[in-house]
Amino acid sequence: MDERALARAQEWFGGDLLRAQVFLRRYALRDLEGRLLEVTPDQMWDRVARHVARAEDDPRAWRARFRGLLKVSGSCPAGGSSSGQGTRAG
Repeated sequence: MDERALARAQEWFGGDLLRAQVFLRRYALRDLEGRLLEVTPDQMWDRVARHVARAEDDPRAWRARFRGLLKVSGSCPAGGSSSGQGTRAG
């Protein structure tokens, strides 16, 4: 695992190494070669909110709303399903 990415994720999770490792292994977006493209939930929430908002009449406004809900909840609803949003799989 990329040590810089792990350190950044661990910092985001308040020093919790296990949470950082789980996030990076299970939810963070990777490119086709397996390189991490996201290292924090904030980056994932931005991607998910952008993708989900595309279905709305005013995507920009809804993106902000969806993003706010994701941040407030502090979670990844539907876990694996959300991790695929905004990717070729989603």
